[in-house]
Amino acid sequence: MGNSKFKRQRLKFKVRSRKVPFIAFHGAAVHAARWACIDSLFSCTFFVLLHQKVILSLLEVGHKGCGMKKDIVLKIDGLNITGQLFLPEDKNPPYPAVILCHGVPSGIVDPTDGGYPLLANKIAWEGFAVMTFCFRGTGASEGNFDIVGWTHDLEGMIDYLWENPEIDDAHISLVGFSAGASVSVFVGAQDKRVSAVAACACPADFNVISNAEKPQYTADYFRKVGIIRDAAFPPSLEEWLNDFRKINALSSVADISPRPLLLIHAEEDNVVPVNNARKLYDRAGEPKQIIIINGSEHRLRRNEIAVNTLINWLKANLN
Repeated sequence: MGNSKFKRQRLKFKVRSRKVPFIAFHGAAVHAARWACIDSLFSCTFFVLLHQKVILSLLEVGHKGCGMKKDIVLKIDGLNITGQLFLPEDKNPPYPAVILCHGVPSGIVDPTDGGYPLLANKIAWEGFAVMTFCFRGTGASEGNFDIVGWTHDLEGMIDYLWENPEIDDAHISLVGFSAGASVSVFVGAQDKRVSAVAACACPADFNVISNAEKPQYTADYFRKVGIIRDAAFPPSLEEWLNDFRKINALSSVADISPRPLLLIHAEEDNVVPVNNARKLYDRAGEPKQIIIINGSEHRLRRNEIAVNTLINWLKANLN
């Protein structure tokens, strides 16, 4: 992990502390997309190394017996990108780390759904530091949905963990869901600081978006969902779509090897068909594992079998 290409000047930040229950945090939970055609396209992104990233603030909170949570805000491309870092209880640093990457929000809020913070908490209890965050255009983060920008956001989270003395920088894994899985595959293939990648319900490409017969409809849909927020965005619809044409997970996945890859998919996924996982598996190098589970669930973070499989795989590959 000593590649000088990825060395970063240590970021400076201030810390303030207060006690709150760890498990009670549910803020900025992001829900997986349900729109079948478009969500299946949100994959990886054009890989660009981040620069001009500054931590704006870091709020550390904790509670006896409940581990520790840190709320962070990173400045990436001039935007405030929000995240939370969950730390394990009864384990000394440095911690192996996991970055959770969400998919495209559906625009439907379920108040009973704990979202990614709930999953992060469960994984943290197994001894991992877990980062969950909102890609630009979603949740509390600023900006508009921009697939290139999503890559920048993930790189910013990797940078933050890489420079954090509490993190074992030899063991940083990406775990993505749906569109976030594709972003994870693409970035993980390029960034050798990433030690392992797990992709759940992962689209193999963005063809549904890049080849859309009515491109304006695509942009209008995202505006309706609330992840395109500015009237003047995108400044060029053609260039925005062209970014999707530049990248797909299928062309990147082989470069994850020799680092471990896990693919999890539901046999009857009604958003991203299971053949996406099989194509990725066939293209990937070793070591690789594919798990096809029964049912049509797309939001695999809510599937007990998928989550338990993921945690066992993390234990085998990050400890």
